Amino acid sequence: MEGQPPTEGEKLKRKASDKATQKPKSPSRLGAQNIEGFFSFKAKVYLADVYDHMDFALDSLDMFAGISENLINYAFNVASYDMNMVMSRLTLVTIIFLPLTLLTGYFGMNFDPFWAVNHNSDLFFWKISLPVMAALIPLFMYKDIRKAVQYTKTGPDAAVGEGITVTAVLFSRGTQVLSSTGFALMNLRDEILL
Repeated sequence: MEGQPPTEGEKLKRKASDKATQKPKSPSRLGAQNIEGFFSFKAKVYLADVYDHMDFALDSLDMFAGISENLINYAFNVASYDMNMVMSRLTLVTIIFLPLTLLTGYFGMNFDPFWAVNHNSDLFFWKISLPVMAALIPLFMYKDIRKAVQYTKTGPDAAVGEGITVTAVLFSRGTQVLSSTGFALMNLRDEILL
């Protein structure tokens, strides 16, 4: 509400807050102790302590909200990863069986002039389906075959990831495992050997 004059309530609040911070000009008429503003010193200390506690509680709630948001994102990422793995298996099954289904449907049709069907020979079906499968399976599984070959060459311990080298740096408190990108992968204690 910029540019508008303050309302009566805002004027009263501002006047009360100004009076709370001012020193009284003379001691109280009743002869009581000097009190600055509306609150005594103990009340101000107590309210400052309450303010600190509330600030800490709100900061903690913000932190917990951030952590819970990260955990929710992590749960969705794990579910997405699992679904991607299931979909890749389903794709693999589809890749294997779709050409066979096409050929089976083609050879299952009822027509007379086809010589392989008339003589009840399955040889023509296998002459077509085996080369098609031999060409399609390696084509679609190239990445998986390459990973399997790399895994058998290097072993399970070196299969960290493509293009990532792992080095261990020994510190006075513990060992930190760093990737080639410079990000810390994990922190280990001195007792653990790499």
